[in-house]
Formats: sequence, structure tokens, C-alpha cells
Amino acid sequence: MKYLALQLAAFCIVLALALPYYGFSVETLSWEFLIWFVAATATLLSILCGQGWWWWIIQFCFAPLAYFLLRLQIPPIIFLVLFCTLWLVYRGAISNRVPLFFSNAETMQYLADFLEEQIKILKTQNNLKTITFLDLGAGIGSSLIPLAKAFPQIQFVGVENAPLTWLVGKIRCKSCRNIRFLYKNFHEISLKDFDIVYAFLSPEPMPMLWEKVQNEMHKNSLFISNTFEIPNVNPSQILIDENNTNVRKILVYKI
Repeated sequence: MKYLALQLAAFCIVLALALPYYGFSVETLSWEFLIWFVAATATLLSILCGQGWWWWIIQFCFAPLAYFLLRLQIPPIIFLVLFCTLWLVYRGAISNRVPLFFSNAETMQYLADFLEEQIKILKTQNNLKTITFLDLGAGIGSSLIPLAKAFPQIQFVGVENAPLTWLVGKIRCKSCRNIRFLYKNFHEISLKDFDIVYAFLSPEPMPMLWEKVQNEMHKNSLFISNTFEIPNVNPSQILIDENNTNVRKILVYKI
């Protein structure tokens, strides 16, 4: 709601600036000019509020897109269908500020190569027979499936809270017997039973997630973040493949 509030604030600011103009000038401002003024004001407010750069783009585009879509006179039912579809797919972006990201094959292969040695270390350190792996925000299983095929001896669990995304992931993961795919918010699941926790989320939930990791994960376990760092915490290891730009940065935190 606070992101929509910025649009409302931008509209009110532009309206307050435009009213005197309408009161003292014979000429009127075009709607197109006012819409772009709202877009620029919303972007400035987004920057001042310290939002991420991607929100600057969203705030700038929101008012112009809404205006031009209204001019197309599209039947309202279309917008309702689009809204419901977006909610079913991107619910995580609304509830947890986590958009849907897909893990590419190159990154997963790179991670699998790293995990091969780490799994042996974990088994030795913790005297484990079976390793358990949790994917927080598993999407459609783009991380789980290649890893589950690479390590059939590991038990994988994925959690996803966007209904349509979860359903697609659930169906895709049925081919792997060592995957359980749960419809849950990642805040609702305990981390204490997992030896490796993997997350490809966004910068927003990382501080809160790190606190959860510290409170719940056992000693010698691994927390792995794809791309996004934990603020003010140095990772134990950073995996970067300088020979392949398709491989995303992987940050490893040893608990």
C-alpha cells in the first residue's frame, strides 16, 4: 500500500501546483502534461524514500500506463482477469516483496558442482545419513528440479505462496520423488530440520530472513543466497564464474 500511497501523494502535489495555474491562466494544461508530471513527481518521491531502483521505473511508468490504458476503453472484465492472474502468479511480490525469479541452468550447475564437496563435509561434520535441502520461494521449481536430479540421495523441499506458481511447480516437481513442494509462506516454515537452505528472493526480506536463519538453523549448516546479499554480513564464500556471465553470484553463509 505504501507504494500506491506515493502515487496518491504525487497526484496531490501535482494537483496543488496545477490549481493556481488554472485559477490565473486562460490556457489549460493538457492531461498528457499532467500525467507525465505525476510520473516524474512519483519517481522523485520514490528516490527520496530510498526505494530500490526498480521501483523508480515502476513509479514513473504507473500513471502514464494507467492513463493510456483508460483511453483505449478496454472492457473492465479484462482488467479483472489480468489482476486475478497477476495475483495468482505474483502474490509473493505483494505479501513479501519478492518477485518471481527463475534460476537459470548454468547457475544451478555451478551450484551443484559446489554442493558436491559441501555435502560430504556436512555429512562428516554432523554425522548425517541424509541431507535435507530447503528452497525458500521455489517458484516453478527451476532450482529444485535440476538439483534433485543431480543429487537423488538428498531430500528436497520447496515452499511457494503464489497459488498459480505453486501449482505449476507442484506439477513439474512430480517427476522427482525426492522433492516435496509445499504451499507455504517462507516465514511459516521452520529451518531447524534443514542442512542447506537456499533462497533467490530480493533485497527486501534478507535482514528478517537472516535473523530467522540465525535463530533456527543448526550449527555447521549452510544458508545460500542467489544474487542478494545480507546487509552488513560478510558471506563465508562468494561463488562467481568469471568465464560465464550467465552464472549469477552465489553467496554462501556457514552457520
